[in-house]
Parts: sequence; C-alpha cells; structure tokens
Amino acid sequence: SELTDDSSREGRRGDLYRTDVYLFEGRVGQQFVAAVSDAGFDAVAYLIGPTGAQLAFNDDFDGSKNPRLERVLTANGVYRIEVTSYSPMTKGAYQLSVPTCANWPKP
Repeated sequence: SELTDDSSREGRRGDLYRTDVYLFEGRVGQQFVAAVSDAGFDAVAYLIGPTGAQLAFNDDFDGSKNPRLERVLTANGVYRIEVTSYSPMTKGAYQLSVPTCANWPKP
C-alpha cells in the first residue's frame, strides 16, 4: 500500500496526516497481530475497536521505524487498522501484514 495525496485525512492524528484505513470483522478471543514493514517513512499504526475506542498504538517496534500491533480482541464486531505517518503530510509505500487474516479491503 501507499500513503498518497488521495489517502484519507480523517484518522486519529488529524487532517495534517494522511491515513490508510483497513476494516476487519473480529471475534472475542481472537489473537490479532498486524505489522507494517518496508515503510519509506516513519509509520504509526492504531487498532480501533467496534465502539471507536483506541485499543492499541505503536510507532517504533523493536527499535525499527515500523509499527506492530498485538492484541487479544475482547468484543465481536468491525475493527479498524489505521496506518499513518509520524510526521505531518508524509507519504510513501509500505507493507501491511496481518498473518491471521486474509482479504483486508480498504473501505
């Protein structure tokens, strides 16, 4: 994927940050893992729960500039992954891996 001028500006960080949003159906007890890699910028990731509450956030996982999210889901419903940048108005390519799920379309 890539953060571009066409990426949403309605993420957690406000309108100066381009944000890609991915939706998925989660279940109680599901182990969720998502990792951003090969980012051409300092990426940030959020996991947002079905109620809109922020459940997880990561900026620099394990000393890298790539975020990783891990969480056991506590409710059934539609969850959101937001990938954005640490710095405003930044864009670039990245890989989002969610090893336990498939077919993650953007809304």
